[in-house]
Amino acid sequence: MAVTFGSRYNAISGTNNLVGAIAAKILANLDAHASAQYDVRAGEMIEFRVGIDWRFQCFAISTEYVNRHANENQFHFSISLLGVGQVGTKGTGQ
Repeated sequence: MAVTFGSRYNAISGTNNLVGAIAAKILANLDAHASAQYDVRAGEMIEFRVGIDWRFQCFAISTEYVNRHANENQFHFSISLLGVGQVGTKGTGQ
């Protein structure tokens, strides 16, 4: 299990955010993670994420839900092929 906390400050935009995240191995091939960002100056939650990564021998499935304060919620789903390497041709550049 990993827990991280920190802050992000941007002098140009004047934002000061607190960031926290947690990641844990639930099973040998299943990981879960969650993170949150809080705007200190505005006093509101900016973003909250929660997701899982489920790995098999030759592919992985990832899902993540993102909840943002301005109703910009998203759901991400992806399937990744593991161990395939690069597919296609590479030019010589000459």
